[in-house]
Amino acid sequence: MSLARNLASLGQKMRPLDFTTPQGAKLRLAVAENASDKFTTYGVDVVHELELEAVRKCAASLEEPLVFFDVGANSGLYTIHTRLGLSDISTVSEKSTWLCIEPNPEMLMRLTANLSFNGFTDTKILVYGVSDKAETAVLDIGVAANNLGQASLVTDMETANTPLAIKTTTLQTIIDDLGAGTPHIIKVDIEGHEITMFDYYWKECGSNKPKLIIVEMWDN
Repeated sequence: MSLARNLASLGQKMRPLDFTTPQGAKLRLAVAENASDKFTTYGVDVVHELELEAVRKCAASLEEPLVFFDVGANSGLYTIHTRLGLSDISTVSEKSTWLCIEPNPEMLMRLTANLSFNGFTDTKILVYGVSDKAETAVLDIGVAANNLGQASLVTDMETANTPLAIKTTTLQTIIDDLGAGTPHIIKVDIEGHEITMFDYYWKECGSNKPKLIIVEMWDN
């Protein structure tokens, strides 16, 4: 049996694991309940080197403090590793704006804890699903698949049918309410709802578009 399978089997019985990545991120990982946490313990890069290169180039090109949005922040791994990877960029400072958006209550607790472990308590957190309208919607959480981080507003994906009522809003509403201006960089991972979110956002944002968008896409 491979090391990965041994770790996965062990993960079913493990409590949250305190773990420091090679990049220096201090994390509390629930490897039995969240795929992103589990992959991190295997040495999988949370932020791919090509993504980080693009983010660094974008941040270095700015003439004002960076504004970064993480839509679907999960347990905070992406934001934390991005902040660590940009620590030497002059436009990344105490004047920068970091925003994590996460509607899943269980992930929200882990996100808050992981940000605190790394001293990133200045990161703003919003508890919303991001969509094409403001409403009460049903979030489907992947409990049966041992992946609490796979929660989606899309109901025809292979996730557990574990519904949770949440509030949704639009990306432009968040931008307007936050008052920090259009984000320079947006990372989006909302499990199949990306196209719905962006279709509406493009109609609302006009010419004020982000400089860089990093997005996970599903086939639907």
